[in-house]
Amino acid sequence: MASGSTSTTVSCAWRSRRSPACSPSARPSRRSRGCRGCARSSAGSSGRRSPGRRASTICPSRAGSRRSRTDVPEWPDLHVVRGRLEKALVGREITLVRIGDPLVLRARVDVERALAHRVFRAVRHRGKFLLFELDRGRIVVNPMLAGVFELANAESKLTRTTALSLVLDDGNDLRYRDDKRMGKVHVLEEGDDLGDVHGFADLGPDAGTLDWNATEFAERARA
Repeated sequence: MASGSTSTTVSCAWRSRRSPACSPSARPSRRSRGCRGCARSSAGSSGRRSPGRRASTICPSRAGSRRSRTDVPEWPDLHVVRGRLEKALVGREITLVRIGDPLVLRARVDVERALAHRVFRAVRHRGKFLLFELDRGRIVVNPMLAGVFELANAESKLTRTTALSLVLDDGNDLRYRDDKRMGKVHVLEEGDDLGDVHGFADLGPDAGTLDWNATEFAERARA
């Protein structure tokens, strides 16, 4: 999971190192030509693959299609991202916290102290938020339009857009990058209320969480 690359589109939300879908030889469709992250991470300026181990980029940003331009376009992408991150993170301990851009961080406590030596217990998503449940506290991320989650080798160089880096006890590094600085990373201590996260209390039910029937659908449609 520490190699491969992905794009900013739904159709290319996660690729392993063996997947040809994001290689330079795979020309993107008209719908996915905004996949700049994929192009950057899977090819150099010469258009060739770079040798060696690369990071796996998971990007829940908006796709370029007309259909995706909705209030919460990230839901399908976050659903995929959550599963991939959960496999990589659950049970892993954070051994080092590095802050690259404090502008996107939201915390009432010292972030490094709050996250150091915490263990990932689960990864969930609710609406446009990704929730990283720790043995004490949690991290809540709203990636907005340009946020990217990246699993990289901890020894690889941080990019200038890396806002937060969490080095894990297996040598991997969970990084959150945001070149637009629009996303928000909320660090909550144990007992903190999710309602304190801007926009979280306004969320409606997630798709698939309700036992829908025709009567309930009609009532909600009239609301």
